[in-house]
Order: sequence, then C-alpha cells, then structure tokens
Amino acid sequence: MDDLYEHAREQFFDALRAMAISSFDIQSRLADAYVSIREVTLDEFDDDPELKLKLARILDLLAVDTRDVDDEVVETTHRMTDIEAAKVAHLICDFYYELG
Repeated sequence: MDDLYEHAREQFFDALRAMAISSFDIQSRLADAYVSIREVTLDEFDDDPELKLKLARILDLLAVDTRDVDDEVVETTHRMTDIEAAKVAHLICDFYYELG
C-alpha cells in the first residue's frame, strides 16, 4: 500500500468512523469527525494541488472563521441544514476515497 498519504488516510478513516457509528444528528457527526480531520494539514498535499484544494474546501465548510476553530466548527455545523451537512459528509467520504 502506498504510504504517501498514510497519516491523512488514518485521520479521515477515523472521521468516517465517527460519522458512521454515532447516533447523533448529521451536524453533530460532522463536528465529531472534525476532531480527526483537523490533524491533517494542507502541507501534506504540497505535491498534489488538487487534493490540497479539496482539503481546504472541507476545512472551510466546517469552520468559516478561525477565532476558536473547535467552537466555530460546532457553530458552523449546527447552522447547516441536513442537506448541507450531507454534502459535506459526501466530500469527506470522496476525499478519503481519493487518498487511495
């Protein structure tokens, strides 16, 4: 298996697990998934601008402001409709898939 994005794959797998096993609403699941996603940095994708952009989009959708990011993620996700939250969840799943 390719070790190029091993750290990112592990973190996104944990994020998927957080979304899958929770009995909370989709917005809370996204906030829980962020705990793992925040461990992935944009620098990990310096060699792949497309993945870097996709990660930046996910992070931007989860936290609009960077004051206190963890609080902002909770606020941002809880303002999302179910459809908006599902779209972000799909982006997270697609990103994990692209990590191979």
